[in-house]
Amino acid sequence: MFKKNKTHNNRLYTEYLYYKYENMIFKISLDILKDKYLAEDATQETAYKIMKYCDRVRAFGNNEERNYIAAIARNTAINVYNKNNKITNESYADNDEALDHSISPDPGEYVITNESVDAIIAELKNLGEKYSDPLILSRIYKYSIKEISDILGVPERTIKHRMKRGTEKLKAKLKKGDENE
Repeated sequence: MFKKNKTHNNRLYTEYLYYKYENMIFKISLDILKDKYLAEDATQETAYKIMKYCDRVRAFGNNEERNYIAAIARNTAINVYNKNNKITNESYADNDEALDHSISPDPGEYVITNESVDAIIAELKNLGEKYSDPLILSRIYKYSIKEISDILGVPERTIKHRMKRGTEKLKAKLKKGDENE
């Protein structure tokens, strides 16, 4: 009886959270995926994850709750993007006719570009959330300083400082990585 009642309460709370943050979740998903239908799928997956981690979400305050849900939405959309991109790349690799070698860039450039992106992402993760979150929200999700301030619950001046400091640290780490090679 208790388990059924707890499940019912979690479902109600999940619905409440979903309707409260539905637009924010969809906007984050759409910004990443650039496809309405994939964004809708990511929004639904995010709702499922909110339900799955309902007890964790319930423990947060209002601002932290919003940030946690935004992080879930962001990660879910990125996972959908990566999954969709992997399927697309595999389908092209299987079909030689789909590849037009005269248009594609030099393979060496392509590898360098992917390695550079991977290095930037790895170093960005190593910066820690304090510096990486504002940079990701600004550069990838195109949020304004004010919106980032609201999402993270930190003053705008602090966000600007963290973005500047995070960019400096990222540049230094990437430059140091280039010198080691």
